[in-house]
Amino acid sequence: MRQDPFDRKGERGATLVTTALMATGLVVVSGLVADTGAIMYQRTRMQVAADAAALAGAKALLNGRQYAIAQAQDVAAKNGYALSPDNISIQQGSRMNVRLDNKSPSVVARVLQAVKSGGDPSGAAPLTVGAKSTADLHCVSLTYGVRPFGVPEQDFVPGIEYALKQGAGNSVRGNFQALALDGTGASIYRDEILNGAKRTVHVGDMVPTEPGNKAGPTVVAINQLLGNDRTGYRQAVSGARTPRVITVPLLGDSFFQATGRSNVVIAGFARFYVTYTTGRGEVYGRFIDKLSQTQVTGTSLQYSVRLADEQDPVPPPVNPASIQ
Repeated sequence: MRQDPFDRKGERGATLVTTALMATGLVVVSGLVADTGAIMYQRTRMQVAADAAALAGAKALLNGRQYAIAQAQDVAAKNGYALSPDNISIQQGSRMNVRLDNKSPSVVARVLQAVKSGGDPSGAAPLTVGAKSTADLHCVSLTYGVRPFGVPEQDFVPGIEYALKQGAGNSVRGNFQALALDGTGASIYRDEILNGAKRTVHVGDMVPTEPGNKAGPTVVAINQLLGNDRTGYRQAVSGARTPRVITVPLLGDSFFQATGRSNVVIAGFARFYVTYTTGRGEVYGRFIDKLSQTQVTGTSLQYSVRLADEQDPVPPPVNPASIQ
């Protein structure tokens, strides 16, 4: 039988299929646009949160690793994201790396899942959006306070070696020129040699002596302070950075009247280049100059934090515990 040329039933079915495919394609394209916009928005928010968490964590490294992790997590949470400890890494105590991962619903995935399941989009896999950030803790400046060696004031000659601390068999009424600037005891005294006094010391201040030779703490601290430094005296005078240059208080006549633990008067300040220490607890240094200032501020560290690229060199380790 011949087909009626005006019969459109077959074409009508094909049109429905084509329309369905086009509609699905249109929804998918629209979903892609929606997904892209949502991802960009989510990614921007997450990056801001990751940067804030990294900066907060880096700053908190001054108070230890666990505190830094807690601070990074707290800041991330305040920005609406959970930061897992597994997504935090700390390098050399001065760099904080964080990574945020978040699930975001996908319009495209829901449409395709609905088509696949006959109308149920609930099994659609979400999109994973991530952001990461790195922040470094930098020491901007380090100022050292005076060291706990009280040198009797006299007419010093530049370059000439003087005893910054006496040793066994050469004390003055039980005092060996050691001072108790931040407190008494061998551990505090040793820390003052390494890092300088935390307190600000003024001309005219009365400070207690640290009686007893304290040979062990003295030798250990001086050797640790100098390390393998090979800077010469002339280089130090010319401004070369070296741990050998220290500032010490100058003492008036009160030192020679002190007996045991006694208060002595600060008469001024001078810089010396530390040459060596002996097993008897003596410390020697070459005179550089007297300071005209009437006070020396205590040891302090000034830090800054900034975002960094994880490929950048890691800053030197931060170890504030020794001066806190």
